[in-house]
Amino acid sequence: GDTETTYYEWKRTPVPNIYRNSGNECASRNKSDTLNLEDQIFRYCHFITVDPAYTKMVNRIIASPGAYYTFGGAGSLLIVAPRHRKIVLAYAG
Repeated sequence: GDTETTYYEWKRTPVPNIYRNSGNECASRNKSDTLNLEDQIFRYCHFITVDPAYTKMVNRIIASPGAYYTFGGAGSLLIVAPRHRKIVLAYAG
């Protein structure tokens, strides 16, 4: 089958918290204006363990100017952070 994922327009960070007040019990626990990694990957209540240092680094990138992000199909968030020399693919599910 077709495994290509479509991504939307690229935007600059910080990433807004699109799940706040969404009614999604797993992704709307964060009441901040900025999305965090847990919001994205726990969106469908599939809880996994993520290294706390990695989570902190990604959350810092998400909340700060200087990087670019796009949402894609199948619950994905793609972040390019040139200053940090990182590319992050956060997949919900």
